[in-house]
Amino acid sequence: MSNVALRQNIANAVSALRRVRPRIPFYQLKAHTVPTKWSLYRGLLRASPGENIIWRVKWRFRRSMHLTSPTKTRVQLEFAQHLLDTSLLAKTGNERAKAVLARYDQLLAFRRKVIYWDKIYDEEAKWMERMRNRPIMTGGYLHPSLYNPPLPDLKPQPSHISGMIITRKRVRARRIDDMAWYVSIREDLTQEAAFEDQLAKLHPDNFSNTRVFSSTLRSEWESIPKEHADQLYAYIARDHERGEMKFTEEMIEMIRGARRDKIANKTRERERERRGEILKRTIKRARAMPPGRVWSMLTPEQRHEDYIGRLPSEAGYVAAIKRKRGQKLKDDKTWRLEEGLPEDQERLDEMEAAIREANDRKRHNAHHPLAEGYTSA
Repeated sequence: MSNVALRQNIANAVSALRRVRPRIPFYQLKAHTVPTKWSLYRGLLRASPGENIIWRVKWRFRRSMHLTSPTKTRVQLEFAQHLLDTSLLAKTGNERAKAVLARYDQLLAFRRKVIYWDKIYDEEAKWMERMRNRPIMTGGYLHPSLYNPPLPDLKPQPSHISGMIITRKRVRARRIDDMAWYVSIREDLTQEAAFEDQLAKLHPDNFSNTRVFSSTLRSEWESIPKEHADQLYAYIARDHERGEMKFTEEMIEMIRGARRDKIANKTRERERERRGEILKRTIKRARAMPPGRVWSMLTPEQRHEDYIGRLPSEAGYVAAIKRKRGQKLKDDKTWRLEEGLPEDQERLDEMEAAIREANDRKRHNAHHPLAEGYTSA
């Protein structure tokens, strides 16, 4: 027997033992989806003795419907099959199965209440966060540009508007680069055609049947980059049209209404403040300057120092004023490095001498006759 025949016999003998892997994922196979949906899931809904167990079955199947791991899917299917077997056994009158399902139903009732209230709390927290950060019209105008149409000014600006502007900026830059590339391609083709025409005039016999940029083929060569360039030009022209759009009368009236509402809100806020309420603006104004009786007795220099002392900076001139007024600095080291206190003067002198020596050496090398690139005047 030849080696080919022997190899063929061995292949026929072990072919039945070879593992056959499907070409599509398991969750798309009918052998998996049909029994899972029509036998296991529907069987659990029909055989479950209580509403809580039915709720749990739906919840587990809904949570596991996107699993793509065969191992994790098998664990979920084994649990569901065990629950189905227990439910069918309880229907036959098995006391142990009934007790197990009753206990499971009690646990699920408590778990269901916990999940329900967690969901209520999460929705309420999300709503409060949304209301806290909801965009409010400021009464201003977001003027049209190449990247956005005319819009009312919102604070805070919605993320989708910011994302739209950023995306259009990137796309416009890419389109301009692509358009320049297609224009350069057309120029190269034109130069190649002119070069070929000159060669054809000098050697007409050699270019009789081998013309690449002939009058008929030249239009085909140039049509492809021209079509792309025209499409990109239309996109860029549309950006300019967006930048020339005008505010509509409805939008202008809406923005004016926001201005009126803002004035009314500030008026009510000041009325509440006059009645003695402590508002956010009251605290902010109180922190901006001393009380009136103290402010009236300060000199202009002291008022200036008071203003500087309330700034958040802790370096340079602000730090010097704060130290003069006796304020405590969070980072005193930065001020010492910048101002050069007596204890740091020796170290600063050494640094200055090293820098001066390095500058003198570079200056000497730059004017030396042997220095690279040196040319005499």
